[in-house]
Amino acid sequence: MTSNDATRPQQLVPMLHVVDVQASARFYEALGFGIQRRWAPEGASEPTWISLPSKGAHLMLAKASAAVVPDQQAALFYLYVGDVPAAHQMADVAGLAPGRTEHQPHSPAGEFRVSDPSGYALIVRAALGWDRSAS
Repeated sequence: MTSNDATRPQQLVPMLHVVDVQASARFYEALGFGIQRRWAPEGASEPTWISLPSKGAHLMLAKASAAVVPDQQAALFYLYVGDVPAAHQMADVAGLAPGRTEHQPHSPAGEFRVSDPSGYALIVRAALGWDRSAS
């Protein structure tokens, strides 16, 4: 069976299991995500799931059932922005402790690293300008 437009994925939305859903949501809001939906079990005072969209990016957060061990995370998350220095300043002003901006051959406009409250690593770098509709 070959894929066609109706069967090709339209979007990939990662869901991170986090220690504190509210703290993680605040962290991602400081990076420019907005809260679209939240869910809490009946009688719970805090949500156990939150959906956070931002333009072409989307993320879901869910309450982890056990401690999150940052060194065992097998994924890095790349956030592509239009202005790396402005994003770095925004993250710094928000108290997110971004690492210093580095300029590598694969990222001449610069990139920096920041970790969320559960220890997930995010690399913030300049948008590639790639054609997302390509195969």
